[in-house]
Amino acid sequence: QFTLSKSKKIVLPISLVYTWTKNSFLSAFESDNALFGSVQPEDEMPYIAPHQGSLMISLTHPRWSAHLNTRYQSAQRSVAGQGPIGPNQIIPQRTIIDLALNYQISAAWGTQLSVINATDQVYLAARHPAGLRPGHPRGISLSLNYRY
Repeated sequence: QFTLSKSKKIVLPISLVYTWTKNSFLSAFESDNALFGSVQPEDEMPYIAPHQGSLMISLTHPRWSAHLNTRYQSAQRSVAGQGPIGPNQIIPQRTIIDLALNYQISAAWGTQLSVINATDQVYLAARHPAGLRPGHPRGISLSLNYRY
């Protein structure tokens, strides 16, 4: 995390997160579960993206804040396997942008406006159970918060 501030009231926090995951089965087995089927040693596990990351840039003030979060997830398999992922087994990579605005009305009351998937990107989130599953469409929420 990095914070840049020339003012004591307005701060520009920047957060960059990256995760690399290498995964595989250690032994062979047969499964009735469609996610696994006939598994061989070194088969990659389904639904685990090898690369994930996020970049969040914010502006914060004692009474308000604004946040832009970009989330990335690399392509992943929908069934156990090795080598290139087949066209009927891939969950393609995606980059999603979220936004949030916060305002502190008083010491006890605050409000938040959140936008999930601000660009309304259409993406594939899963293939199981029972076929293709879309990702979260643009979602907007407004909340009123009370602290006691």
